[in-house]
Amino acid sequence: MAATAERKDLEAFNASPRYRDELRATAAKLVAPGKGLLACDEPPNVLPQRMKQCWTSLEECDAAWRCGYRELMFTTPGLSRYVSGVILNEETVDQTMQGVSATKLLSSLDIVPGVKLDGGFAPMPGDPTQWRTAGLDALDAKCKKAKAAGCAFAKWRAPLKVDFTEAAVAAEAD
Repeated sequence: MAATAERKDLEAFNASPRYRDELRATAAKLVAPGKGLLACDEPPNVLPQRMKQCWTSLEECDAAWRCGYRELMFTTPGLSRYVSGVILNEETVDQTMQGVSATKLLSSLDIVPGVKLDGGFAPMPGDPTQWRTAGLDALDAKCKKAKAAGCAFAKWRAPLKVDFTEAAVAAEAD
């Protein structure tokens, strides 16, 4: 049943020039000559380790500090001359900066907001020494939420570490 609904969604997407044109316009803007993407999609638990010289206690790197840090980056004068898009963490999509959402702030600066939607790494079923990317099961809902929040693209990473053990080969074949 779910596969049928997903198939209908895909057919509706492909039949609509609106979505096709929107996708093409977003892609063209992201690959503008002389510009690049700014990836600031670190999860909340990673940024404190990367920025530990900024405070005496890792607890100081709370949501408000992370929001202020990213706002400082996004409002750097002239940023849009060099940055075409920003990859946000899901936490940042929901944050308010200068009285508006992070996505609205970026859009007002002529920067395309996007979001990282993968769920990080998780053990491979059947063999905890292997890992995979988590989050595919909730991807549809996350995409819809991100789009509604103003994101125009998403990043999804899918690295796999697979040693050729029986469990890993069986999981990959499944």
